[in-house]
Amino acid sequence: VARLITLVLLGQFILGLGSAASLTAQETGVESVVIAGLGSSQLKEVLKGRVLIEELNCAGCHAAPQSIKEHSKKAPRLSGIGSRMNPYYLQQFIESPHQVKPGTTMPQLLSSLGEKQGKEVAAAITHFLLSTDAKSDFHLIAPDEVAAEKGRELFHTVGCVACHSPRDGQGKELMQQESVPLGDLEKKYNVSSLVQFLSQPHRIRPSGRMPDLKLPRRDLERIAHYLVRRTRVPGHLKFTLLRGRVWEGLEVNVEKEKAGHVDDFSLQSLQKLPQNSALIYEGFLKSDKEEKATFLLEMNGGELWINDQKIVDLPPSSRRGVKKASGSTALRSGWNRIKVVYIHAGKEPSFDLKMESGSRQRAAIPARLLSIYNTPIEPYVDYQVDPVRVKKGAKEFLRLGCIKCHDDVKNSFEEGLADSYASPPPLEKLDEVGGCLSEKPGPWPKFSLSRKQKDWVRKALPDLQDESLDTIDTVDKSLVTFNCLACHARAGLGGVSAERNALFTGDRKELGNDGRIPPPLTLVGAKLQKDCISDVMLRGQRQRLYMTTRMPQFGEANVGHLVDLFEQVDRVEKVEFEPIEDLSLVKRAGHQLIGTTGFSCVGCHDFNGQKAAGPGAMEMINTTKRLKKDWFYWYMLNPARFNKTTIMPAAWPGGHVFMEDILDGDAKKQIESVWVYLSDGRRAKAPVGLSRKSPELRVADETLVCRGRGNAGYRGMAIGYPER
Repeated sequence: VARLITLVLLGQFILGLGSAASLTAQETGVESVVIAGLGSSQLKEVLKGRVLIEELNCAGCHAAPQSIKEHSKKAPRLSGIGSRMNPYYLQQFIESPHQVKPGTTMPQLLSSLGEKQGKEVAAAITHFLLSTDAKSDFHLIAPDEVAAEKGRELFHTVGCVACHSPRDGQGKELMQQESVPLGDLEKKYNVSSLVQFLSQPHRIRPSGRMPDLKLPRRDLERIAHYLVRRTRVPGHLKFTLLRGRVWEGLEVNVEKEKAGHVDDFSLQSLQKLPQNSALIYEGFLKSDKEEKATFLLEMNGGELWINDQKIVDLPPSSRRGVKKASGSTALRSGWNRIKVVYIHAGKEPSFDLKMESGSRQRAAIPARLLSIYNTPIEPYVDYQVDPVRVKKGAKEFLRLGCIKCHDDVKNSFEEGLADSYASPPPLEKLDEVGGCLSEKPGPWPKFSLSRKQKDWVRKALPDLQDESLDTIDTVDKSLVTFNCLACHARAGLGGVSAERNALFTGDRKELGNDGRIPPPLTLVGAKLQKDCISDVMLRGQRQRLYMTTRMPQFGEANVGHLVDLFEQVDRVEKVEFEPIEDLSLVKRAGHQLIGTTGFSCVGCHDFNGQKAAGPGAMEMINTTKRLKKDWFYWYMLNPARFNKTTIMPAAWPGGHVFMEDILDGDAKKQIESVWVYLSDGRRAKAPVGLSRKSPELRVADETLVCRGRGNAGYRGMAIGYPER
């Protein structure tokens, strides 16, 4: 009987997962592989075809030139999958990947089999994959609704929606057809496994298409709670913890801190409550019949609601201890909505709730009478691995060629079990109308390619034997592959789309687009020092801290080649500067030009840790470490040449000089003087008019004195004396 019940629950769980997945596929309207930015980019069609060949990892099965193999996307690693992925989702995905996750690059391998046989093969492969993970302990976890609210903001601001679709308040994806698909993540992950993936995406997806945003773990947890927030787990009560001036009410001056599930109203279910906090319990109370019930509470303050009717209202006070209150109401037979607000504004938390009725003596409400939902929620049933199916799944994994892409499980097969996959022809001899490119199902992988995408692939096939692309094409192809063009524009390629423009934000609105839109990559190799490009692309150093969008990290093995290629292809006109005869004079000129006695650059830009009086544009002290001198010169003459929407003014428009008394009124010498002055870095003399907003004092070549009033009276600090 127990086994029969388990099988029934298992069947209900799978059916529920499958129907939901099918509904998602019908609603999306996504009918082909989605590689973000490929369709809308101005990349040459032959390169688009090459991108598709690499993203679909055609070289996994077909013999291909080495350059194609090196740049082809590696499939997700399957080791340990039983601990991080819902096995029921895995089985559904293997059976019908295009329906479960529309837009995926995963091919349909079972289309030539009948429905019954396809289901059995998918189940067998799932059993085999779970057998490779000693843990296989996946389970559902109730999401934290408070964390999910904060995660929604993070998801829509830190850069996730540059590639993935933004969502409305109900979680519906708004730009599915042009976004990297996510599918129903609550059916695939639990909070813990998704956080694990987001914190180290390249461990599972080594090709770096999913970048690492280097976010704090707390932010990753919030995003994970948001993405799986529709997970439904049976439980007894939901709770929400709030902190702030709770004695004044919960509408203002109060912030939600966390949420979750508890078994009952006992405070022992939670960690020690902080002072000036509140708990909101919500759920349903079961009554076997219609009857009057009385509720008795002891607390500093709070409310009790039954079926949306307030039964008890005890205003809190920060100056009194525990008070008693009671209220009565008629309960309906069945489930009754219950909401309890407990406000802890006293010294020690103290809360007690008891109920009595004609059929029940006065006592605490037991967990068995409480439920988060008033309709049954099927519990998660552990996926039981069958040794017989494991053996069959291993053979099918080899026969279908899964091992060609997912080669990290190659040591999981029994000795003597050989790869039985029939090798297809090399790419150079590929049938352009048959096999994977045909419109008919057959014993080959079926990719969800549109006719246009297939045409791109056909155009690329004849050129694959050319081992290397030229440098410009390699750069352009890489930028499309990693969807860099979703954020950055480069010489007519890409840039933030009109649909996503408003999703890029910053905390310094005065900077306009400069403060929220990532900078263009046009001539970036001529603009930035190679070490600076490496710091940003490969080591995660942030330069524009006022932008909420993070620079994603794709991994040196995947994008490291761009550091050298940018420098090779990007050029600006060479500038010949005259030898400097009086270095001190030139530095003084640069010092004057940057301060309020010159162009007042410090009015907009931060300088050596000191905040600007104005909008707070990029820190100037790192200029010569970041930029190349020739680019700096041309940028000073005409900033709009490199970024048409910049708010940076031209101090020497067209070479015109406003301050003719500095360095003989020579524009080139004046621009060079600014460069020479800034080359002193942190030891540069503070310019005239520098704001003193920052509490940090830095030693340079002048004495600084800071005075102010603290709790102990007036105090002062002096630093930078030569003898010190």
